[in-house]
Amino acid sequence: FSSDFAMQYALAARGWTIAPWAESAQMDKDKDIPLTGAKDSSFRHYCACYPGGKPTYNLKVEKKDSKLFKSSKYDQTGGPYSPAVCQLCYNYSRYVQLWGSDRCTNSVPFHFSEKLISRYHADLKNKPCDL
Repeated sequence: FSSDFAMQYALAARGWTIAPWAESAQMDKDKDIPLTGAKDSSFRHYCACYPGGKPTYNLKVEKKDSKLFKSSKYDQTGGPYSPAVCQLCYNYSRYVQLWGSDRCTNSVPFHFSEKLISRYHADLKNKPCDL
């Protein structure tokens, strides 16, 4: 699932009510004029089609901050298991193995519905996810 869906789902799973927000804008293909929302909005959401890419994706890490994280053993840049799209095969133990800790992952147990599994990943019924 895209981040547009995942954020709403995550907030709803924790009991938050979501609704359109007047102080936000959706930036699209025009660098200066939002697709929706006011031009002077306090918060802006940038789509992948934004000219030059999403602004924060182009930020560089300052040298003094480089020790705050380490490179992952897992390729995050694309392919069939791109982290931008939920693959319906989250596994807590595997997450800890890949990332070295559970500090940034979900601590609430959950299970995917049979409907989701059969619709998008029927193969997961017969074999475990190897991520």
